[in-house]
Amino acid sequence: MGHSKQQQALLIGAVSGITAVLVMRLNINWLIQAGMIGIAVYLATRWVGRHDGRTK
Repeated sequence: MGHSKQQQALLIGAVSGITAVLVMRLNINWLIQAGMIGIAVYLATRWVGRHDGRTK
C-alpha cells in the first residue's frame, strides 16, 4: 500500500512550511542547511517518482 500523490504533496508542504518557519527564526547557516535539505528532498521525491512508474 503506497503513498498517494496527495499524501506526498501534503508531506512536502508540511516540511516546506516547517522549514520556512525555522529559517525565519534561525540564522543564515541554517538557511543554507535547509536549502541543501530541500534539494535532497526534491531529488529523493524525483527518485521515488521515477521508480514508482508514474512520472509525468
